[in-house]
Amino acid sequence: MVEGGPFELSLILRGRRLDQKKITALLGHTPTRSRVRGESRTTRSAVSFEIKVSAWVLSTEGASPSACVDLLANELGGRIPDLSKLPNVEEAYFDMFIPFERGRSVGSEIRLDWEPAALTELSHARIPLVLTFAVIGL
Repeated sequence: MVEGGPFELSLILRGRRLDQKKITALLGHTPTRSRVRGESRTTRSAVSFEIKVSAWVLSTEGASPSACVDLLANELGGRIPDLSKLPNVEEAYFDMFIPFERGRSVGSEIRLDWEPAALTELSHARIPLVLTFAVIGL
């Protein structure tokens, strides 16, 4: 286990014609965050822009990467389904956000432990896993 956390695992689905309601019905869960193509958004610096690609995101937060997988599986009915062929989804992946606080970790090596069952659970989805490491407190 690494010193860090809390960890966040997100299921990210993107597509120009992604149907939010259909994805919600298929997965049996509302998204944590979403955006719809054509929506207008404004940044903190007051710059307006139009969303080009819709996104449906379901996130969980846990004390370890494996705990996040367990939580996500529970949110999706107890098991992560095959997500590789959802309608109008052009890009689907898991993103594991792994934060580290500056000065908390010793040395330059980072060890990240996963339970084999958690990796097996993720593999049921048949989509990529992205690991995002972030040093916070700089």
